[in-house]
Amino acid sequence: MRSVVLLLASALGFTDAVACSFSLPAPIAPASHYQDEATTPLPVIKSVSYSIRRGTDKDETSCAELGVIELLIEPLVWKDLPKFPMHPDFGYQFELIESSESGNLLSAFFTGPIGPVKARDGKHVFRLVWVDGAYAIQTEATFKLKIHAVDNFFRRSAPCEVLAEHRGGPTTLESSRVQKIDCVTR
Repeated sequence: MRSVVLLLASALGFTDAVACSFSLPAPIAPASHYQDEATTPLPVIKSVSYSIRRGTDKDETSCAELGVIELLIEPLVWKDLPKFPMHPDFGYQFELIESSESGNLLSAFFTGPIGPVKARDGKHVFRLVWVDGAYAIQTEATFKLKIHAVDNFFRRSAPCEVLAEHRGGPTTLESSRVQKIDCVTR
């Protein structure tokens, strides 16, 4: 019996399916109809940092073909992650203005306002994933994003525009160095 299960698992392992998993952000939960107006100030984005990891032929995992932009959003005033991450009362709205990779982007980010599911070092963390290809040498990639902070009354802050760029070249397993964009002064 064990050999049949092993053989089946081996046979299924050679498919073209993407088997990576990334936690998807949750849509913003609308304010309850018992609340007449927002009593908390609208969140404002202080800065956005990003790093980019490209698909590579050096990684022999199911994630090798994926490119990942990790966005770290620092709010002007910190707001903790919600107790129930599936129903956040604040979050961010992402708009893709321009991209060299737009045909390959996974669109979960751009369907509406979404809440953070992870935080690190006082920043809300998001990962934008696209099918990049597992190449030894990558072409240049650019992503121009507009990001708004949003609350559950669907009020939006002023946008923060982010131009995330990767110059291309030989791939590595490492992400590019972190780039930071200040948003408050814009």
